Order: sequence, then structure tokens, then C-alpha cells
Amino acid sequence: MSTQTIRPVSTILQTSFTVVGASTAHEAVDEETQNGDTDYATCNSATAVLALGLQNHVIPEDAVFNSLTVACWLRRLAGAVGTVHLDIGVRSGETFYMIAELDILGSSYVAFSGTSTASPVTGLPWTAAAINASDWCFVATLGPPRATIRITQADGEVDYEIPTFTQWVDGAS
Repeated sequence: MSTQTIRPVSTILQTSFTVVGASTAHEAVDEETQNGDTDYATCNSATAVLALGLQNHVIPEDAVFNSLTVACWLRRLAGAVGTVHLDIGVRSGETFYMIAELDILGSSYVAFSGTSTASPVTGLPWTAAAINASDWCFVATLGPPRATIRITQADGEVDYEIPTFTQWVDGAS
């Protein structure tokens, strides 16, 4: 099995998230190794949405796609009160499909991810076209009196296999 990491290359939708240390949300979270509070996307409103466009992968079209994982590093701000809930998933068109959720309790950065073996749009196994057509999506719901969260890294991984074929030659034994 092979794995390819896919990073954000554009900010598709940014509702109630602000950016610190970078020009855009995707630049704030596209690092290979999470860099803590150097640059990040942050929010402290009741509901916030961040959708990121992804680089097109270079996996062959005939690959068998085993899974797609959406991941991020995040934390709630120290001393913040209120509940923090984060859903992650994919966005296709105007529809969000969540694949994992987390209630955030601590103020240290934690890794959070969700894995899907099938496209939530079709229910069928992932294809190259379906992955290229999807955006990573993060939806934060912050309870009263409004906690604050920071996302410092977001990326995804595609697990896949390249089919192998045996060629038969007429007359061979």
C-alpha cells in the first residue's frame, strides 16, 4: 500500500475564522510539521466554517483507493471557558459531509483526524476524480460563553494501491 499526503492550496470558504501569521487560512495551516502558534486559523464565534482546496494528487487513475484521511492539529485557548466541538470532513459543492467529531477539552495542541473508505457523496469507494473534486472541511461549534480554538496544521492522506497485472502469452505453459 502507498500513501500520499495532500496539502491545502486555497481557501474555499472562511466563515468566522481569522488568520494569524499568514496572508490566508490555507497558508496558515499548510506546514509539513505543525508549528504551534507561529501561524494558525482561529475562531471564537458560535459557529465557524473553514473549507480548504487541496492540491491535485498525482496518483494514477487506475489506482485502488483504500481510504482518505482528513487531519489537523488544534487546541483551545488556555483559560477559555465554554464547550468546543469540531467536525471534520469533506465538502462537495455546497454540501458538507462530516467524517469525524471531537470535543476539545485541553489547551495543548492535539492531533485530530477522520478516515473515510468511501466517498460520502456517493457511498462508493473513493476515485481519483472524487478526491480531486473534494475540499477539506472544518466546522467548529463553540458553546457559551465562547471558547477560542486554533488550528495550526491541516492536511490529508490518501492510501492506495496500484493494481498489478499478469500478462498471458498464447502458447506459454
